[in-house]
Amino acid sequence: MAVGIVGAGIQGCALALELASRGMEVHLFDREFQPLQRASLWNEGKIHLGYIFAKDKSLASARQMVLGARIFFDFFERHLAQVIPQSAYSDNFLYAVHRDSMLTSEEVEAHLRSVDEIIREVPGSYCGETRLRPVRRAETLRGLNPELAQAVFETPERSVNVHYLADLIARAVFSNPLITFVGGTSVESISRAGTGFKIQTSDGSSLGDYTQVANCSWESRLVIDSTLGYCECRRWMHRYKLALHLEGAQGGSDIRSTTLVLAPLGDIVNFGAGRFYLSWYPHCKIAESFDLVPAEPKLDHQQLQSIANNSLEALSKIVPALREVAIDWGKSQVRGGHIFAWGGVDIHDGDSGLHNRFDIGVNSDDGYHSIDTGKYGMAARFALEAADRISGLSAEKGCYVSPIK
Repeated sequence: MAVGIVGAGIQGCALALELASRGMEVHLFDREFQPLQRASLWNEGKIHLGYIFAKDKSLASARQMVLGARIFFDFFERHLAQVIPQSAYSDNFLYAVHRDSMLTSEEVEAHLRSVDEIIREVPGSYCGETRLRPVRRAETLRGLNPELAQAVFETPERSVNVHYLADLIARAVFSNPLITFVGGTSVESISRAGTGFKIQTSDGSSLGDYTQVANCSWESRLVIDSTLGYCECRRWMHRYKLALHLEGAQGGSDIRSTTLVLAPLGDIVNFGAGRFYLSWYPHCKIAESFDLVPAEPKLDHQQLQSIANNSLEALSKIVPALREVAIDWGKSQVRGGHIFAWGGVDIHDGDSGLHNRFDIGVNSDDGYHSIDTGKYGMAARFALEAADRISGLSAEKGCYVSPIK
């Protein structure tokens, strides 16, 4: 009997590959005609180590991220049967404390060093390394505007080229005889049928008789959960964030990948060879929603170009070298996707739940599994946990098990 998986983003594909490796047949549904075409293809690809969650004083969010990051690369290299080359990674991130940061540079530094301690405790690898260099305070501002940057810290955190990885994962999905990809199919609801489940699609079809179903969709996850009667009592927020995905850019090879903390600011990711990811939150976050299903923003070319220009101007004030980068707009794109998180207000509020990412994971009830991935780098960990439950290997002790509310 096949397992039904809804959503072929990074989480759905990871779970499908893991289940297939255990000899289980999988039907993988997605609204797009290819896997990994939405949010998983357009984020910065950062495999978080928890450094960004400095407002979570419990360090629970950091610990979650480290547990996911430490197995992410080994997991995908096992399923792809190849080593991810260093050329697919960005350089190591600088964490720059902005003038408008919610936390002082001393508070940020204390958090970064606490995360280093967690990293040392958790076994595994990261971008091919088992021992990561601890955070250190940079002696200079590393090319940042001193009027806007208070301090800079060098971290071992990196991003992976999501386009490169998506291509490899899609090939692995299509070549696996135990995985059937059902593309161009929008799932509207899931219903219980006897001892199993049926998946209903937007064209009125009722598919399968699945004893186990995993909801790995992203912006549609809550509404699909609700069709089975599962309702959340917490506040949630869907945000839609764009970014500039530059290809073929000339110059800027010395610009370091940089995360600006801690406020609604932005990121610069340098993958080398003229490929950059640039996002300035005040301009690139274009929508937010508290609905079960967020609306899909529609912007014309002129609006997208305006967002790109304004974001470049804002980032260039912090990293002046960006002004010298010659952009090939014919090869570059302004694209993005939805971000789901628990919380009722945006990150401009220091008490916002969006500053936490510990309450995520696999929620299971009688054969139905709903996965809140939280961050891209958590997909491998939650794929393993969901696969253990689906295959009956999940142990009670030490396993993140939470009934759906």
